[in-house]
Amino acid sequence: MKFIMVVIICWTAEFCEGIWEQKLYETKAECDAEAATVKDYMTKSYPTTSGQIYCMSEKDFQQYYEQLQNGGSIQPSGTDA
Repeated sequence: MKFIMVVIICWTAEFCEGIWEQKLYETKAECDAEAATVKDYMTKSYPTTSGQIYCMSEKDFQQYYEQLQNGGSIQPSGTDA
């Protein structure tokens, strides 16, 4: 199973964005390790924001992407992230 890193960054309480990498990670542990680096970078670069980072399986990401396409919340639901 491969994993995709999804970063949700909230610029304000009312405005959040989701971004994800094109790169697939071979293991969740590999994705989680890289997510820690991304978290440190984002915290230092954007100290007034909040957010979350998820490492989603390809299946969970597909469900998340469909949720977004259907006008759903930017916050993932039902993932094993």
